[in-house]
Amino acid sequence: DAPPGPVLNVGDTVTWTYVVSNTGSRDLTNIQVTDDQGVTVTCPGTTLPAGESFTCTASGVAQEGQYENLGTVTAELPNGQTVSASDPSHYFGQKQVVMTLEKSTEGFDADTPPGPSLPVGSTVHWTYVVTNTGTELLDNVTVTDDQGVTVACPFTSLAAGDSMTCTASGVVQPGQYA
Repeated sequence: DAPPGPVLNVGDTVTWTYVVSNTGSRDLTNIQVTDDQGVTVTCPGTTLPAGESFTCTASGVAQEGQYENLGTVTAELPNGQTVSASDPSHYFGQKQVVMTLEKSTEGFDADTPPGPSLPVGSTVHWTYVVTNTGTELLDNVTVTDDQGVTVACPFTSLAAGDSMTCTASGVVQPGQYA
């Protein structure tokens, strides 16, 4: 009910459910469920006996940013009186930005130990290949290394589908390095 609601990727399908419950002692007729954002709501019927419920559904495409809609049900009692209830729904639409990073040590994909054997005191070279696998331009791209190594990258922006190779170097220390 309260924002932000679930986080969805922009362009993904959003499915809403509207549970209509007759909490009264008389049957309801002419039931209509609407959504204030123009979403088309489909219900399994237009009548509901006392104490019963049914579920209506709607779907749409996730938009960017905070989204709010209000589902409202109206119905008639046997005496012709109209009754109604409403309930809000929220989600936050985020652009799907995905990237990968592949680090190599002296040209080896050394994800698991021990990695390449290097002479103590020699220079070790690392490469970091960053790939934008998303559909949006990435800005302010930086690569850091948890060992305090300074990583140099040729760009700070990366277009959708593009890659860049960043580099770093250091002095080989004795023992296993990670």
